[in-house]
Amino acid sequence: MAIHERFTGAGSPDPLSDERSCEACGYELKGLKAGANCPECGTPESQAVEREPELPWSPREQPPAKCADCGHSLRGLLPSGTCPECGETYRPRRPYRNQEPLLPDVILESLQWRFGIGLMISGVILALLMQISSFGGSLTAQTNVIVMILASLAWASGLYLSLPASLDGGQLHMKVIRLLSIVSQGLWPIIFIGSWSLQGSSTGWSVAILKLITTIWFVLAVIGIVGIMCFLSMASKDLYMRRCSSRFQLLAVGLPLYVIVASLILSPAYIMSGLFIQSESGMNPVIKVILVGPWWITLLLLLLSFLQLLNKANWSVRIRGNMDTRSERVAAKREAMGAQVGQAKSGPKVEPPPAGSPHWDESGDIPLSDTDPAD
Repeated sequence: MAIHERFTGAGSPDPLSDERSCEACGYELKGLKAGANCPECGTPESQAVEREPELPWSPREQPPAKCADCGHSLRGLLPSGTCPECGETYRPRRPYRNQEPLLPDVILESLQWRFGIGLMISGVILALLMQISSFGGSLTAQTNVIVMILASLAWASGLYLSLPASLDGGQLHMKVIRLLSIVSQGLWPIIFIGSWSLQGSSTGWSVAILKLITTIWFVLAVIGIVGIMCFLSMASKDLYMRRCSSRFQLLAVGLPLYVIVASLILSPAYIMSGLFIQSESGMNPVIKVILVGPWWITLLLLLLSFLQLLNKANWSVRIRGNMDTRSERVAAKREAMGAQVGQAKSGPKVEPPPAGSPHWDESGDIPLSDTDPAD
């Protein structure tokens, strides 16, 4: 009588070395018969399609809820294939918000994108340090302008590298808004130079025209920052960084309001008496902290958000590296474990003490012999 294969183990891999998993859903197939259906999604092992490893925030393809021809449920099947009921071909379905990733893994893990984030971090730090250093009174207006120009150049260059075309979503108007927002940040060095040249200038038509042009450029640059905050919020939300996205949304709404209020208050700050105390070095430090405090909070929020984005990119690079080298590490581990399993320990064997020796009476061990004397 033939013995059933489940008792002989025929057709099943060795359970000790079985590390199979369903390539469609990732369910472990350890201990199952080779070629069996996955108990999670029902995909046969022989028909499983090889797929690249996906990161947790990567968009996942899903099959339609039901077949468009016969209405049979397609849940748990591969993203694309044929209906098991009628044989009609179906295509994967994706949620609308994940139709195309705004920041694909290739861009997120690229050195160019991370370098751009690093430039923006440098620009924010320079601007923050310059604002704090202005209370010391040892910095000249020329030094202030030079440092702010460097900070604005780092900011604009970082935006050019960190706002890729994938954020447009294939829409022309989004592309135009993104490009105009990036170009508007190149006006900051000109604005700082114009503001510096207006200090101590006498009144006249040329001064009035220069002040008007500088004001217009300043308004355009602020509007560009609002657009940039919106794009960064969209990218952060696509990476499932909700708190970071909320901070960018807050800055997109709060920054224009602060600029409007600050422009109305700071203009008469040097001519009013009583409320605004004026000294030889300029505005009173306490009043300046109150007025400039929201700007410092803005820079700190930007710095925190950019650091989180950079950390996300570095973490993605590490995960991708671990995934790429996983097969090599598993093979090395198997080889190391296989060299130790089933091997007897080598070394000198301890023989029992002979009968009648001094150790015999102390230890109480009874030596066993292959040849026992006959009774």
